[in-house]
Parts: sequence; C-alpha cells; structure tokens
Amino acid sequence: MSVKYTKRGDYPLAERFLSRVRTAQRKLDKLRAKRDNLRLLTTNTSACLTGMPRSDSPDLQRNETLVVEIDELEEKIIEAERKLMQLRVEVGLTICQLEDSLIQAMLIMHYLDGMTWKKIGKQFTYGRTRVYDFRDRGLAQLEKRISESQNLC
Repeated sequence: MSVKYTKRGDYPLAERFLSRVRTAQRKLDKLRAKRDNLRLLTTNTSACLTGMPRSDSPDLQRNETLVVEIDELEEKIIEAERKLMQLRVEVGLTICQLEDSLIQAMLIMHYLDGMTWKKIGKQFTYGRTRVYDFRDRGLAQLEKRISESQNLC
C-alpha cells in the first residue's frame, strides 16, 4: 500500500505563512553571528566613542569602526527580535484557531519550536504516516482559513 504525502507547494499560502517564522529566525541568527564575530575582532577596544576624536593609529581607528558597526547591528537585532516575536504570536494564534488540539500541538512543535516531524512522532508515539496525515490535515485547514481571510479583504 503506497501512501501519498503532500509535496512542498501543495498548500502555498499555509507554507508561506508558516515559513515566515523560520525565515525571521534565520535572519536573526545571522545578525547575531555577525555581531559575535565583530566582537571577537574588538576584544581590545573599550573606549566610549561619543565625542571622541579619531585615533591616529590605524588599528584603533579600525576598532572604533567595528564598535560602531556592532552598535548598528545591535539595533538591527532588537528590531529582528521584535519582528520575530510578532510573527510567532501571529502564527501561534492562527494555529490555535484550528479545531483539533493534536494538530495544533504538532504544528506549533514543528513551526514554532523547530522540532522535526520524526521527533514529534516519537513524542506522540505515532508512525511517520500518521504524523504526516496530521500535518497534511493541518496545512489544508490553514490553507482554507488563509484563503478565506484573503477573500474577505
């Protein structure tokens, strides 16, 4: 007996809606990694830059520039964290509107908590086929809700 799983793209509205959290998380992770790498380069810099004249030493000028870049990255990180939190709330609330609490839990575990479908199956003691059946039902329900809400606008 062959089982038909949905392919990526079978529920484009739901998949795009749910993937926004993962995309925002990746962007935030990249910003944090970039900031951390810059911090490693500036371990010897401790001066406050406000109102200070530029240093004659090229190394100190480079460090001052890096500190400014880190400060700008910190602002971008704060904004990315805010956006990620908003997306997580929006996606979580939308998932919670589904009728089946098991489907809700599975979708939240995968799309918000980042668990693999395999781990979710083990946690609920379901096989792969059953887990993907729940996933597909959840994506179909989300697709319908999103489509209907877009038609109302």
